[in-house]
Amino acid sequence: MDNVKDHSIFLHNFTSTTSSKTCREIIKSAKPKQLDAICEILLNILRGTVDVADKLKHHAKKYKTVLRKLVKRCLKKTLRKKLFLKYLTIVKRLIVAALPIIGITLSALQF
Repeated sequence: MDNVKDHSIFLHNFTSTTSSKTCREIIKSAKPKQLDAICEILLNILRGTVDVADKLKHHAKKYKTVLRKLVKRCLKKTLRKKLFLKYLTIVKRLIVAALPIIGITLSALQF
């Protein structure tokens, strides 16, 4: 969770953009640690640590194998960026749904 906390500004910029073109540019210019922060959130969603809406879980079932591929540490940086760009919509929807929950969790850890 420290990685997520360190890159919270990046995650906020990523989720607050409405244009897909801008979102793609953010991913293209992202550093590996920033992509790791996104992957950490996705990993927590896959494990069930962060709970998202059932409707979104049902929609994300189709992409479970791709999401599992994304969270692997051994994946090359360029391949990870390509997968992020290809499946940008589902990744962004999952991150948008999980950020408020993670924000509450992070604020609880600070005290």
